[in-house]
Amino acid sequence: MLKLRTIMPLVAIVSVVVLATACEEQAVKVDNPIRAIKTFTVAEVAGGSIRQYSGKVIAGDTAGLSFSSSGRVASISVRSGDRVTKGQELAALDKEPFLLDVQAAKADLNKAQSSLREKQHDAQRKQALFPKGWVTEAAVEQSLAAKEAAASQVNYAKSQLGRANRALSETIITAPFSGVIGERLFEPYMDVNGGQKVFSIEGIGALEVAISVPERAIADLHLGLPANVTFNAVKDLNVSGHVTEIATTAGPGSVFAVKVGLETPVASLRTGMSANVTLVSQNTNEKSGYMVPLAAISAGNQTAPGYVFVFNAKTTQVQKVPVKPQGMGRDNFVAVSGVKAGDVIASAGVSFLSDGQKVKLMTPAPR
Repeated sequence: MLKLRTIMPLVAIVSVVVLATACEEQAVKVDNPIRAIKTFTVAEVAGGSIRQYSGKVIAGDTAGLSFSSSGRVASISVRSGDRVTKGQELAALDKEPFLLDVQAAKADLNKAQSSLREKQHDAQRKQALFPKGWVTEAAVEQSLAAKEAAASQVNYAKSQLGRANRALSETIITAPFSGVIGERLFEPYMDVNGGQKVFSIEGIGALEVAISVPERAIADLHLGLPANVTFNAVKDLNVSGHVTEIATTAGPGSVFAVKVGLETPVASLRTGMSANVTLVSQNTNEKSGYMVPLAAISAGNQTAPGYVFVFNAKTTQVQKVPVKPQGMGRDNFVAVSGVKAGDVIASAGVSFLSDGQKVKLMTPAPR
């Protein structure tokens, strides 16, 4: 009995030690969670003239689709929002009137060809009779002129037949490229005029922002000018871009149409969304650099005055990059060198980051 009483406490102690060791091993195996970071896309040039514009997101490829000829809509096979592929049939006109035009053009061509054969035979006969004095020279010339007129009529009839066949082939609207149907403006059995828009189609892929620039500022813009774009519907989303198109003629209100291409595809963006575009034309008399949030600067050391953490999308890591101040800052932004347009940098919580640390981007939440 004494031995049993001694063994029981020992078993209990060993069990506690084993459990504690197992818990410690489990605790050691727990991985540190990947930190989510708020980011800022470098775009604004320091020392430049800053201008902001409101605009709308548009598709990089857009087109209005119409029939070449007037007629009655026989069928429409797509609706607004449908995805289509290049060459896909979208709508068709009633073909019967166009088939009748083709038949009539063929009949006119046959008639003209028959008349030409008669005129050719008559001209040949009179040319053979003229040397023997049976017909006058004037009669020969008249027959030759009639033959030329008949040949011209044949050519005209051929062109009319070609036009009728082309009109028949254009009774179908097909997608000029793969994309999404934006508008559908007609229904089957409605009459449509040639050139009247039936659909709008938007290409799948790159998006642009359309803005209007007043005449006093258009001289400061050039193709490729960097831009920073934000969106009212998507919080904390900054996308870098550049000017891709500048109108050469002012529109109503003396403003010029300008397009800014977005360099990064964003799945949450839709055409028609409101956007805010910041354009900066650089002043060559001032130091070059880029504006970044002051909160993105990590305190430096003897090697560099400060650092920022640049996000690498391929490795999902941040790289500690040295930066130097360039001129004066404003509104909690500072001008620095060491970064370039398009760099995605951490804009908050930099004191908790280290070089090579794996991170994930903070998911933008709709407002």
